[in-house]
Amino acid sequence: MDENKEKLSQKEENEEPKTFAEETHDEMEELARVFKEELEKAKEEAGALPESLAAMEVEGYNPQTVSKGKKAKHLSEDELCEYCGERPRGTEKNPNSSYCSECEKILEEYPYDYRGIIAVVITVCIAVAAVFCFSLNVSLFSKMYEGDKAYNEGKLYTALAKYDEAKEILESSETEYAYNNLYAKRAIVYYDMVSMSSAIEEIDDNISDFVLKLPAFSKIRTILDETERMQASAIVVQQHLDNYDVVDENTYDEIIAELDSLSGKKIYIKGTEYYDETQEDFTPDGTETVYICDEGWINMYKYAAAQEMGLDYEVIAEYLQASADSSDYMKTLVGSLLATTYAGIGEYDKAIALADELKAINCESVEWNMIMAAVYRYRDADYDKAIEVCEDGIAKLNAVSDDDNDYVSTYGYMVQIQESLCYIMLENYDAAYDAVTEAYEGLSVSGGLTIAVRDLYAMLAYETGDTDAFSYLEEEIGYYGDSIAFSSDVTDYIDGKLTLQEIAMNGGYDLI
Repeated sequence: MDENKEKLSQKEENEEPKTFAEETHDEMEELARVFKEELEKAKEEAGALPESLAAMEVEGYNPQTVSKGKKAKHLSEDELCEYCGERPRGTEKNPNSSYCSECEKILEEYPYDYRGIIAVVITVCIAVAAVFCFSLNVSLFSKMYEGDKAYNEGKLYTALAKYDEAKEILESSETEYAYNNLYAKRAIVYYDMVSMSSAIEEIDDNISDFVLKLPAFSKIRTILDETERMQASAIVVQQHLDNYDVVDENTYDEIIAELDSLSGKKIYIKGTEYYDETQEDFTPDGTETVYICDEGWINMYKYAAAQEMGLDYEVIAEYLQASADSSDYMKTLVGSLLATTYAGIGEYDKAIALADELKAINCESVEWNMIMAAVYRYRDADYDKAIEVCEDGIAKLNAVSDDDNDYVSTYGYMVQIQESLCYIMLENYDAAYDAVTEAYEGLSVSGGLTIAVRDLYAMLAYETGDTDAFSYLEEEIGYYGDSIAFSSDVTDYIDGKLTLQEIAMNGGYDLI
């Protein structure tokens, strides 16, 4: 008996759980079996039924008909109730129903299967959770989308502003997710704006070495590689020029030859030390990082030497063009300088073509306005048109400025200087002084003030009678020494040897 129970228990454990209909059917079968056994037992105990009982008739029930009638027909699965699977299909109201009368009554009261209800509840919960999670990031993704759209339209300032807003949302949410894609987008915008230091800072601070190895971040790896190559080139070039204290008639040719000697040469980075192929006392051992000296930076140093020597602008343009041709980054870096140089020497088609290229990279920049103002001033002597273009540039910068980014103070000097030069040509010195003052103050704050801008500011201060401003500059020179002394333009203007109009058209204040 115990053995049978154990086998039955094992069998029940191996069998799959029965449905409600199956369990009900088994219970009814068991009840029928028990009833039959009890009936047979009663027959044996009581003997044959009395004739009176055998002849008894009950209304609606004929025992002879039941016992002698046709056998019940065996129904196929298609003829059984779709829900319980036991009783025939069809009801009095609907003979073609897929359910029996009892099941249809139940379904009318409870039309949904509990399993379906549970599935629906689970689905709704998942949907609600998904919407909740997405709502936490919708603002972030929205700003990133707006930044992507602006970037694709060549609006780099707007793109950066939107990515800045996305970064603020990310930081305020205190999420553990890194969103490396956002940091990569910001780095690329900085790079396209030739703000290499900002691009590297963004990468170093926010993108791990592991992420940088992923295929999706190949552009970031390229930026890092180009940056390291340019930095190595600048360091090595400077090492070669450390022997020259000044650029003059005696040293200029030697400096150019020294720079030429680095063209195409390998640079070796070993730890924090930089070497190149021309150094005979260095032997590479194969552990170094190796680059080829960047031609763009070599030619930038040649340009600086030629500028210091005061050579013809044709020579300056040649060096700048060679630098621009070395890479897209260098073209963006020196493009406006090269274009205004072309405008100064009458190569207007080249200047305009470069202006259009720069505008395609960043249509919110005022480089196009600056170059076209120079073209109108030199080619057409249309100073009013040039001033109008400059004002359009200022309006463009104001349109993208906000509380965090004042683009006018950062980039406005490009058109403010051109505007000042045009007002000089119109002999409106007060307006010229106002324009150059804005450039002078903006560059003083940003740290980009040049001698050329300072000198133009000094001459217009002198012309308009602002003796306090002019005296301050003289005192500054006295304090810091001859390294920041006034140029010959300033002294010649004060001595009456040059007019402001001659100075405005000599090209020296386009190269800023």
